Amino acid sequence: MQILKIFRIAVLCVVFFFFCMIVVVTVLESWSPGVQMIFAFITPGILVWWFERWLSSAPQAKAQFVESDQNSKYRVPAFETGSVQREDKKS
Repeated sequence: MQILKIFRIAVLCVVFFFFCMIVVVTVLESWSPGVQMIFAFITPGILVWWFERWLSSAPQAKAQFVESDQNSKYRVPAFETGSVQREDKKS
């Protein structure tokens, strides 16, 4: 599992680097070369860090959503049978 994470990080670095280089060449032509280099080399690292942080927090957020959904008074049942079932509010 750890090898897949390292591979994912490496691939994301390469993809984000190429994306940043395209942005530098097309949009940031008027910036000085030093700032362009800083943008092209620092931004992919920040994007990979943000993506990994978001990816690691996704299961926790899903677990919190499921837990709060189970405690909800107006919970919609799961779609196990393929038909939509609905609980209406009774006055």
